[in-house]
Amino acid sequence: MPRGVLCMLRQDRWVAPYFRRYRWVLALALGLGVLASVLACLLMFISGWLIGAAARMPESIFSLMVPIALVQVVGIGKPIVAYVERLASHDWALRMTSSLRRRLFLAMERLTDTRNSAAEGAASGAMGAGDALALLNEDVAHVQNLYLRVVFPIVIAWATALLAVLALGTADALYAAWMALELFVVAAVLPAVSLAAGAAARMRRKQATTAFYQSLTDAVLGAADVAFAGRGADVLARFDRQAGAVAAEDRRLARIDRVQGIVVRAMLAVAAVSLVAWSSRALSSQGDAILAAVLCFFPLAEIVTPVSDAAELLPEHTVAIERLNALDDGEAETGDSAGVAAGASTGKVSRASAPASATPAVCFDHVTLTRPGAPQPTIENLTFQIEAGQKMALLGRSGAGKSTLLALIRGDLMPSSGSVLLAGCPHPGTDAVHGLVGVIGQNPHVFNTTVLDNLRIAKPDATEDQALEVLDRIGLLPRVQRFPRGLLSVVGEEGRQLSGGERHRLALARILLADTPLVLLDEPFAGLDPATERAVFDAMMGALAGRTVIMATHHLQGVERMDRVAFLENGGFVLDGSPAELGETSERYRRLLAADRGDLA
Repeated sequence: MPRGVLCMLRQDRWVAPYFRRYRWVLALALGLGVLASVLACLLMFISGWLIGAAARMPESIFSLMVPIALVQVVGIGKPIVAYVERLASHDWALRMTSSLRRRLFLAMERLTDTRNSAAEGAASGAMGAGDALALLNEDVAHVQNLYLRVVFPIVIAWATALLAVLALGTADALYAAWMALELFVVAAVLPAVSLAAGAAARMRRKQATTAFYQSLTDAVLGAADVAFAGRGADVLARFDRQAGAVAAEDRRLARIDRVQGIVVRAMLAVAAVSLVAWSSRALSSQGDAILAAVLCFFPLAEIVTPVSDAAELLPEHTVAIERLNALDDGEAETGDSAGVAAGASTGKVSRASAPASATPAVCFDHVTLTRPGAPQPTIENLTFQIEAGQKMALLGRSGAGKSTLLALIRGDLMPSSGSVLLAGCPHPGTDAVHGLVGVIGQNPHVFNTTVLDNLRIAKPDATEDQALEVLDRIGLLPRVQRFPRGLLSVVGEEGRQLSGGERHRLALARILLADTPLVLLDEPFAGLDPATERAVFDAMMGALAGRTVIMATHHLQGVERMDRVAFLENGGFVLDGSPAELGETSERYRRLLAADRGDLA
């Protein structure tokens, strides 16, 4: 393999841990693969010997019983070994990719949260929805195929070729060296040449495909704007150009593949002819062995032929691992602990183990967060605590760091210095806060499934009675009862059967079912009209009574119903107190309140 590929595989932190974790399964799969290849060659060798012996019409059929029995044993054993090898290799690959998909979704979630927070300060990663679509649609499959269709076949082919050369060397060392040279050219030199010739085209195809996904995503998300602007024809023309670029690279790769296939088969033909010539000379006194040796070559050729095709796939498969390694899923995958969330071993904070309500629900102790490349901290030496059951409004201009502060509480971001405590315990990490922290964002997602299944996302074992009870508490039950099948009605993609306020209420119902003691509201009313905002806010405040609530918002609608108001600016709180207290003591708060209500006089 190219040195760059080997270096990348050594530095890989997404897939390499699974080699250590499942090393015995991998060793078994490779060993069985080599054994299946050897049995294929042995089957043809014994069959050739049997055909040659039978052609001489022996005096007794019993002289053929041993080769006949061997043909039966090897013929039955070969597919069994191959099947078990497939089971072992695919078991490892599917375990790996299922874990990779979970980690990928976690990394995408963290990236999304980071990008939302970065809108308030320094810019984060440049991955967009199109890149995410390329990752989800292709890259995990590329990682799986890298090992199933590239690494495993190449290793098995090289090992089988080495065994064949060693076996041939017992009869003629000089000819074994010649055969080793020919197999080396077919299984190593030609794949390297083909890889070099097609690498650039494959990378261009990968880039063109990613660009196509990005354009497709932009067109779907902005379909209304495109239609209103009358630019549909331009968008389609751009799609045609991008699809044409992909097709052009496909044609270029097809030409390289055809040339490579011709050269590989020509080399194997030379090897086959040389084997016939050598066996007819060296084994002239053993006619049965000549046919056996020649027939044995054909399964060997079938094993080494795909090496060039497999090697050509290395660039696009390895770039998938590079893209994955650029993501942070918040997990430390080492040894047999692969797949265990970082920090989970320190103990997951849960409602059952949380300290008494006298303990602050959230505590920041001299927390500072500085983003890479940012000239100044987003959060700087911030110390505060929120008592259990307290409701706090977090105000601030766009870019002040409100979403960043919420991300620190969720565990999506870790402080550069200082510590964050939840319910008196060190923050357990983003994976371990499920069940402790609930979140309602600006645009809560509603899945294209039934109302009941949307609610069961928060609590999989929720009964229909529990679902009806929480819907009633948030005032959504009458709307759901008007659906043709009630709870079992499908709400459509992104909840198109529901209004914006109803989607927010459904998200609130999930929080109630999950029964999380701490609820984060990140601009929960953005995009709602004032009447709907008031109705949803009233429903939330009523339903979340007794829980700790932190609401990040730009304006002061309903802020008088909160226990506490804090204004975030320059990395710290410049205002902090109850609404009544601030209304009496802070001129700035009074101006903010008047401006929010439209009373500029």
